[in-house]
Amino acid sequence: MQADDLEALVGRAPLFADLDDADRRALLGVFRPATFPRGALIYRQNAVANALYLIAEGRVSMSRRLPGDDEIELDARGPDETFGELALIEGEVHATSARALDETRAWMLDGSWFKAQLSQLTPWTFKVLWRLARLICEHLRRTNRRMAEALPSELLEASRHRPRRASRPGLDEVRSVVTGDTPMLRILPIFNELDDAELSALTTRMRRHELPRGEIVFTEGEPGASCFITVWGAVEVSVTRREKHQLAILGPGKMFGQVALIDGGLRSATCKVRETAVLLELDIATMAQIFEEGGPIAFKLLIAMLRMLCGTVRGASAEVSRLAALRRAQGDEAS
Repeated sequence: MQADDLEALVGRAPLFADLDDADRRALLGVFRPATFPRGALIYRQNAVANALYLIAEGRVSMSRRLPGDDEIELDARGPDETFGELALIEGEVHATSARALDETRAWMLDGSWFKAQLSQLTPWTFKVLWRLARLICEHLRRTNRRMAEALPSELLEASRHRPRRASRPGLDEVRSVVTGDTPMLRILPIFNELDDAELSALTTRMRRHELPRGEIVFTEGEPGASCFITVWGAVEVSVTRREKHQLAILGPGKMFGQVALIDGGLRSATCKVRETAVLLELDIATMAQIFEEGGPIAFKLLIAMLRMLCGTVRGASAEVSRLAALRRAQGDEAS
């Protein structure tokens, strides 16, 4: 594979779409060619992510294990697309296995090199991580659609006619104050990488909500312009297909609502307070201002958001696999 081909490929790849020519040139000398024969296992689910791959030719299947030796394909990538992107985030593991569907030629980027650039707050690395956040959100929405497809068809039909709430009574009336309780916030994993000054600079720009059990934070299908962090209590995440389908219970330190905040789409689930909760809200204007200012706090906030997204991806992928296994078992029983 030729260097000229790589330059054109990097220019077309969605992950690098926000980079200018100088930024892209910084990458060209780092990629290394890799070729995989048809059927080759490139990496396994739950292996530590250590390299990103940019496909020049061929297709790669992203699959997840089911009970026994079976697998379910969750996604497939082709030319100009990347896979293994979690190698850009320290300590992340692959949510799926990757296998070449046919002979595949790719360019490989060492994750440790990227993370060294990231530690120096190199501006173009922030652009790549922001684009990665948007791509992960796109993947999550596809996975959520797969989850919906795995539910019985009669429930899907009912969901198309489910009435939406016209407003969010109660949320706008709750007491909202800034928080300066640094010791309490310090124990939350999402704030681990922030020093005291950075933590104060971030949290004093967020709104603090104290919500009772049963309060709706936001509803599936609403526009979303903010995300929330659970400081205390618990929040239930669910979708409704005639009946409520619970997706997760989020306790202290968990972030939710970031998908709609990042990609500008509608809320993909309903979030309701399960136990009396204290929440911190980050709105889109504040996030944009922090990112525009740059510096360590911008990088650390974006990485924290990415880590939360990765956890959501793993949970959603596992749920799709569980539903697929259940449907397959029901099909076997029927036959």
